[in-house]
Amino acid sequence: MSIPSIARYLSIGRSFAPSFLGEADEVVYLGDLTGVPQVWLVPASAGCTAPLAPEQLTCGDDRVAGLWTSPVPGDRRLIYGRDAGGNERMQLHLLDVGTGEERWLTASHPDSIHDFGLWEDGGRSIVYSANRRDPGLFDLYRQALDPESAPDLLWENSRPGYLSRPVLGLDGRTAYLSRVRSSFEHDLLAIDLEAGRDQEIRIGTEPGRVVPVGTSWREEIVLLTDRGSDMLRLVLWEASSGATRVLVDADWDVSFARLTPDRRAVVYALNHGGRSEVHWLDLATGQDRVAPIGSGVASWGRRPFSPDGGSVTFALSGPARPGEVRVWTPKTNQMVCVARASAAGIPRSSFVDAELVSYETFDETESGLYSHAADPRVAVQTGFGRRRSGDRLGARRARGTVASHVQRTGAVLPCPWLCDHASQCSGIQRIRQGVRSPR
Repeated sequence: MSIPSIARYLSIGRSFAPSFLGEADEVVYLGDLTGVPQVWLVPASAGCTAPLAPEQLTCGDDRVAGLWTSPVPGDRRLIYGRDAGGNERMQLHLLDVGTGEERWLTASHPDSIHDFGLWEDGGRSIVYSANRRDPGLFDLYRQALDPESAPDLLWENSRPGYLSRPVLGLDGRTAYLSRVRSSFEHDLLAIDLEAGRDQEIRIGTEPGRVVPVGTSWREEIVLLTDRGSDMLRLVLWEASSGATRVLVDADWDVSFARLTPDRRAVVYALNHGGRSEVHWLDLATGQDRVAPIGSGVASWGRRPFSPDGGSVTFALSGPARPGEVRVWTPKTNQMVCVARASAAGIPRSSFVDAELVSYETFDETESGLYSHAADPRVAVQTGFGRRRSGDRLGARRARGTVASHVQRTGAVLPCPWLCDHASQCSGIQRIRQGVRSPR
């Protein structure tokens, strides 16, 4: 069996950040089929048993860094973010998939950084953050989506830190968001979008991460936070009493959570030893369903639910698969693959999973390595690996400490490209120790 060229390994693609579009019969996602991430469209009922031909919705030499579809059923518009030449000055664009009409919404401030926030007013306007007034301060803006409207400044921020993941309260005028001052120091804010006033919500006394997930039908705020814990947990905060109640407290970080459109359930993912475990939690009954995803790391878009909330879409990638976009219906436990990244002509059956091996570090902390059996002439495992009968080489990749729970996906490096002669690869170990950054 011949070894594929390095060009093939480096051409293995990615598919990530999917969202439903319109009436839930279509899924859009980011993929790098053209070399840089662009927006692609596939039917939500497609399958991955045969190669798919997704429709490319955005073009150009610059990457698309994010996409946000309208939450209005039947609305085929989306917002996407793109910078120029990797300058990280993110700009927002409106695309109507039905008509092909496209408009650069933030063209008046090409040197500012813009971060999409949320759709509002039945899809007639959007809210986003930008550092237009001061490079070190991100304010909130509202922009109507008709061509003649200019953005309105809603709230002036007085402290450094970018604004992350705003969600709208039941009153339609309060946005809950995180002001990220550092990796492990977040402020939870409630912003009155009409009056331009802010209130800091204090969850515990220790610094830590806190990310709003949504507002339940009972007007409780669902949060992801590690305040008072070594792990990110899913909690409920009651505005009337200020009390919190833990929904999910595991030995692993809750890496993702989203509230369903009816606000009665939450989809969340556990980072279980570097692999994702996807759950559907009914907030009223406490019933918790686990998705049959196999092994891999899940990534999510900002609108992962169908309009009725009955299905959820996410991307899954890992050592055994370059990247698949899936749709899961928890009620029937049906899982459908709707798109997959290119394997660059390398047989998909030759990709195999890695094994997580625990060991004790110098500071008596349990850590882990990804262990993969690979033929010496084939691959050193840094993300994906290839299989042959009689494999002998043990390639290792450090996952990090138990506290860090690093999730990694990567590319393939065939052993002959790392060694002058294939025989020198026997017994190679690649070890990377990971530690959690201090707060």
